[in-house]
Amino acid sequence: GVYDISLRNSDGENFVFENALRIFAPPPPVKNAITNEEITTKIVPAIVKINTPSGTGSGFIIENDGYILTAAHVVEGVNSVDVKLSDGRLYEGTIKGLDKINDIALLKVPELGLPSIPLGDSDSSALPLGSKIFVLGHPQGLESAVLSIGILGSRQADTNFEYLQTDAKTQPGSSGGPWINEKGEAVAIHVSAIGPSIGRYAIDLGLNFGVPIDFVKTKVIGLKSGLGFVDIPKGLPSPDMTAGSTREIPKLVVTMVIYNPGSGCDQFGLDGTLIPICWQYKLYKDRYNWIVTDK
Repeated sequence: GVYDISLRNSDGENFVFENALRIFAPPPPVKNAITNEEITTKIVPAIVKINTPSGTGSGFIIENDGYILTAAHVVEGVNSVDVKLSDGRLYEGTIKGLDKINDIALLKVPELGLPSIPLGDSDSSALPLGSKIFVLGHPQGLESAVLSIGILGSRQADTNFEYLQTDAKTQPGSSGGPWINEKGEAVAIHVSAIGPSIGRYAIDLGLNFGVPIDFVKTKVIGLKSGLGFVDIPKGLPSPDMTAGSTREIPKLVVTMVIYNPGSGCDQFGLDGTLIPICWQYKLYKDRYNWIVTDK
């Protein structure tokens, strides 16, 4: 609600500050909220561990005939991956579609009757700030899925959608896992986090970002068609030099792109003169020969 605050000074005079304090109450309790037992029996079985030559990541089954959502940076650069289910079954997963720009990928394993997670709604009316968020995945390549609980803390505008942000804890390897609402539905794909680290171990990744599921749902049909890339959104730059050209790029820019694969170059806090080269590296890395400088 919105409240007026009345203060009295040492002379006994009253000062009223209208609309001085706005208090955001937490969202009302969710009816038929998912229980701990249901998380164990319905959600965890649909979480998968993804192994690639370059590392591990997470994903989640969205259809019982083997379709799996994950983050594009988890599977980028390969045609197939090893997919391990919670019950230990191991499959070769085929990359059906890859949307590098928005960090979304769709995999397929050759199996029927798999457990799956329904896709929910991520708009602000269905998922207001303060909503409880369950984040699941395989951080640091752990064999069993790990659950972390937080709240929806903000929505951060980007080129094509608003990233969701939560304070639930994650680690490298969590990417591609689902964010689950209290109804047991996926509301985002985990793609990136910001926080200090020592070596490969994150200390406190309290700023975690996910691609909202409402946006993801608009891409699934295209990803199912087997496209290697989904269309580059309007407003993003096209290649600005001939393929094979040699280009210099500051190490800082390369680091920001690598460690924040789900974010746009305009979110990194870079000097404005570095944003164009950042986009060229992020979108067309394989097109050019890059020389990394210490500038």
